[in-house]
Amino acid sequence: MPWAAAWLTWPMMFIGNIGVALHAIARHWDTSIVLTALLLANVAVLIALECGMDAADLRISFDRKINRDGARAAANGYLRL
Repeated sequence: MPWAAAWLTWPMMFIGNIGVALHAIARHWDTSIVLTALLLANVAVLIALECGMDAADLRISFDRKINRDGARAAANGYLRL
């Protein structure tokens, strides 16, 4: 996954959402429609980014999560090795 997609997605979405919401308030638009459109756009962007991830990236992140959770369980005494 590119660095920009990994680290700038949420900050850029946040800034964009605040800008659109303030613009909607300044123009006296129906904020419920604007916020619904923003929500749907955010979901679409996140789904598109998730679908664009390589299977290898998903496998690596899944393996890291399994190893991390297993280590925590063992450290807390939940697993007997």
